[in-house]
Amino acid sequence: SVSHFCLSSTWEVSNTGSCSGGDRANRLKVQVLGIPSVTPSTYFRNFSTYSTANPLEFVVLEPSGRKMYFKGHQQDLFGDFPTYYFTIDRIVAPGGSETRFEYDNLSMPSRIISSGGRVVTLHWNLADGADPISQDYVISKIDLPDSTSLNYIYEGSSTPAGSVNSNLLVNVIRTDNQNNVLWSRGYLYDDPDNPIGLTGIVDSSGQVISNYEYAPNGDARLSERTGGIERYEVVSKE
Repeated sequence: SVSHFCLSSTWEVSNTGSCSGGDRANRLKVQVLGIPSVTPSTYFRNFSTYSTANPLEFVVLEPSGRKMYFKGHQQDLFGDFPTYYFTIDRIVAPGGSETRFEYDNLSMPSRIISSGGRVVTLHWNLADGADPISQDYVISKIDLPDSTSLNYIYEGSSTPAGSVNSNLLVNVIRTDNQNNVLWSRGYLYDDPDNPIGLTGIVDSSGQVISNYEYAPNGDARLSERTGGIERYEVVSKE
């Protein structure tokens, strides 16, 4: 993704040098489509007015030829700093196939539609402790084209500092259209020194299928499937 970029007074985009979002971002081209008749500073100072009449649209061009289109749709003010939301509108593959994203008054997509007409429907809940202005939501359910669904369950965990993170994913359950369970995955957080760090994944029968360990500073140091398969260790030098 492009973490940030700069706009000139003529809407030319730069994402290199001081405007860089990293090595990968430097390989991407970003263009403004349907350039407004006013300068960026005027547009963003009057965002609600101009974005209604002329929604700002960016396209990100990847080296592979894939194109990602984003549209600006909302402005929020946090303290003295305005925040502008640009949501993904569609992705066009090099061969021309298109994936579209639809929204229902949220900054998260409610439907993803492929060129062939296959639809994935996404349901969101406000994250625990969040407010609607913050736009912090967690996925609660995904309805798939084959009439099955993925259901997401969250719980809380206290940190050593005493704060609580109540948005830890603990279960994903796949059900059919009669709500019968097809399979499930459980997610474990058993490290007392890193209570929000994933330590294991459990299958439908309750068997641990993956393990993860962390160093005292919280950095990941081990990832493996049960039995030592696909084992990866991170060794750091002091």
